[in-house]
Amino acid sequence: MILLFLMQIIYVLKKNYQTYLQYFFIYEKNTFSKEELIMNFVDSVKCGLKNYRTLSGRATRSEFWYFILFDFSVIFILVFVNKFIYGESDELNLLKYLISIIFIALILPSITVTVRRLHDINKSGWWIFIQIIPLIGPLIIYTMCALPSTNGANKYGNNPRVYF
Repeated sequence: MILLFLMQIIYVLKKNYQTYLQYFFIYEKNTFSKEELIMNFVDSVKCGLKNYRTLSGRATRSEFWYFILFDFSVIFILVFVNKFIYGESDELNLLKYLISIIFIALILPSITVTVRRLHDINKSGWWIFIQIIPLIGPLIIYTMCALPSTNGANKYGNNPRVYF
């Protein structure tokens, strides 16, 4: 019964996807081609690390998602290597310190790229604090960051058309 109810909700949401996005997120159809908005992995990481102090402006979806992928990949690989070398040892070692330093170093660029991504969908950067809500907060932020950019300029700047 519950499964049938969930299937009906999914069907209705799929059918009226753009209508719901227009109502809840001020969604505007993006008319730019994919080549204009896609950054490659290396350029996204460079841009995210270079603009670690910049909260103004906008970030494309590809810039945001590639940088988040880089962030999680670096931490995951270092934790995996630590577990492989040292096992389940609770002792502090050099690699644990390195993981902590890299994690702390990547917090600020991650926050700024998220704020710029929120600006790209015409939302205030203060929305980032919704991540404080356990489990649901990050889900809301990542859902919002998956939305298409607003068409043209908004109050946070011009659309970041990047040609790579």
